[in-house]
Amino acid sequence: MSSENKTATARAPLDLSRWRNVPMILTVAGGILALIGLAVSREEFAYSWLLAFMFFLSICLGALFLVITHHLFDAGWSVPIRRFCEHIATMLFPTMLLLFLPIAFLARRIYPWMIEANPKLDYSLQAKQPLFSTTWFYIVAAGCFAVWYLLSNRLRYWSLEQDKTGAALPTYRMRRWASVGIIGFALTLTLAVVM
Repeated sequence: MSSENKTATARAPLDLSRWRNVPMILTVAGGILALIGLAVSREEFAYSWLLAFMFFLSICLGALFLVITHHLFDAGWSVPIRRFCEHIATMLFPTMLLLFLPIAFLARRIYPWMIEANPKLDYSLQAKQPLFSTTWFYIVAAGCFAVWYLLSNRLRYWSLEQDKTGAALPTYRMRRWASVGIIGFALTLTLAVVM
């Protein structure tokens, strides 16, 4: 084999077109398996879905926290990963909200404190009954998603504006959103963990 053929073979682009449909096939297969799990045991499905949801929610919230921290401290080390973290944080709405719907529908199976007038509730749950009620569960969940959407959306918007204009105004706006947002982020994260 001549050196020209080796060079031509070595520089040929990698063809991954035959693998293009694999993610969609795996997504459909996972959806079918989830539906089978739901049909077999709703309780096991609910707990499994909650675990998977919390795992991916923690990744999205961690990315949002990194973006907020970047703007709060005007950090230089996080500039290379900021755009990536912004992309992940924007998955909080609507993707994670849609994935929350099975939890919202199956909440009574997941959380025993949601059953009204449950005599088995211990004193600590009875003392927190205003927060631990079905109505407040949905109100708190909606509030958390609203705050996360607002933060991720505004920080992403001003980041893209900064790329377009190169002006200082978007940087100041992102710092302002981050300074107010860290308080909202801390409160919503605490409520989400408690609920």
